[in-house]
Amino acid sequence: MRRKMADRTRNFIILSGLLVCYLLVWTAIIYSMADGYKTFVSLKQKRQTLSKEESVLKERMDEIKKKTEMRRADSPFFVEMIAREKLKMAKKGEVIIKVVKDDKTTN
Repeated sequence: MRRKMADRTRNFIILSGLLVCYLLVWTAIIYSMADGYKTFVSLKQKRQTLSKEESVLKERMDEIKKKTEMRRADSPFFVEMIAREKLKMAKKGEVIIKVVKDDKTTN
């Protein structure tokens, strides 16, 4: 009778140990999946940021190409654009607004 009880106790301890090991393995798997998901989300956000930056850079590149073409042509439109942007010149009746930053800091 005692032998049967000892066998049952031993079997219970072995099964309990296996169950604990099984649960630990699944906990580790789930934890690593959660970490992988966080990495996936951060990479997805970074991809979106980089694609936005890429589109902005493409627009800038197109603008630079257009300016280069106008310089090559030495068109009157380009001369007027330079006068307006760089030299702050205006046509008759136009108003130029200049924003000046105040260097004084108030405490």
